Amino acid sequence: MFVSGIGAISARGIGTGNLETLEQDSEIRERSISKDALLSVKNKYDLRRADRYTAIAMASAVQACADAGFTDCAMEGIGIIIASAFGPHRTTFAFLNDILDYPEDQVLPTTFSHSVHNAAASYVASSLQIRGPTISLTGFEDLWFDALELSGVFLNSGGCKRILLIGAEELAPLTQSLPGILPESFPCRLMEGSVALLLSSTPEGRNYTAISCRRKSVCREIQNRHSSCAAANDFLGGAFQTALKALASSNQPGSTISIDSTSGSIAFYKTI
Repeated sequence: MFVSGIGAISARGIGTGNLETLEQDSEIRERSISKDALLSVKNKYDLRRADRYTAIAMASAVQACADAGFTDCAMEGIGIIIASAFGPHRTTFAFLNDILDYPEDQVLPTTFSHSVHNAAASYVASSLQIRGPTISLTGFEDLWFDALELSGVFLNSGGCKRILLIGAEELAPLTQSLPGILPESFPCRLMEGSVALLLSSTPEGRNYTAISCRRKSVCREIQNRHSSCAAANDFLGGAFQTALKALASSNQPGSTISIDSTSGSIAFYKTI
């Protein structure tokens, strides 16, 4: 599958240029996306009622389509996959708090509807007029690899001509507390952001590079995949790294990024 367009948003700002800053600075103090950046996205795409998680996903999605040269993605054959370990958990907890504080008939239905994992994908599809399957993935092991692998299945099977793949995470009290609650699994402070890749079955758009995925199994003790702290958390880290390597390959036509998954760890290789 081929990377036709890339979009990103992070604590450093909107745009893929900020990914380089994240890579170079492993001691980022501010790990939340600014309210002004998200407000600009909401205003531009009329997302007045959308929650924070939806705005984060939307910001990178529209960039990826525009980067590929598709100002209007209103066509059939495009699928949307959103990968997120925690999903809209800020909105989910807000709804649960309302259930505890108010009678059932006074809980805001809008809050409940946005707590659904696939709500963000629906917003993206509606705003960009994309007609195709929408899927939201969640998990804690190899999540980004699973999303890439599923994208390849859709493209190789002919189920879709293009896939808009989005990796997104938002910060909330839960995710900010994880390093203290589960330090063995979350030794680093987490970061929020989103990366979107417009993937195609044939070279088109910006044609950054091709991606191939291989899943390996090993019969040995699993290595500690949290041995070092990166600029982003594990789930977004895979998305950030994929985007960075695709951008680096843009001046090398015919290059391929090979991504291997081995028992909870992801390795990137680059071949020409």
